[in-house]
Amino acid sequence: MELTPREKWVAITAIMKTSQASKMLTKDQRDQLFLYLHRNHAPELDNPEILQIEKDVVDMGKQITDGMMGEALKMMGTQDKKEIFEQAEEQVGKENADIIKNKIQESEDNKLV
Repeated sequence: MELTPREKWVAITAIMKTSQASKMLTKDQRDQLFLYLHRNHAPELDNPEILQIEKDVVDMGKQITDGMMGEALKMMGTQDKKEIFEQAEEQVGKENADIIKNKIQESEDNKLV
């Protein structure tokens, strides 16, 4: 069974938003690639539909990330978080460990709202 144009665009958007190769392109190059993909895989979709799908994919990504951070905090339980982050820095580097810390903080802040 073939994907609908909407399903194709959801997949294209998810791939483009997460692909390291896509992230290395300039904004103009990404825009041109999106235009090419639109013409060749989902020409039936109009611009408002495409923009809504892209927003929905980004929003879903944020929800999933927040959920993962919440679950990570639960798994860490009462362990020494400072020690855990020091180990994370050793494994993935300071920059990536800081990203994780920030996401966890955002997740915690969102629970207070």
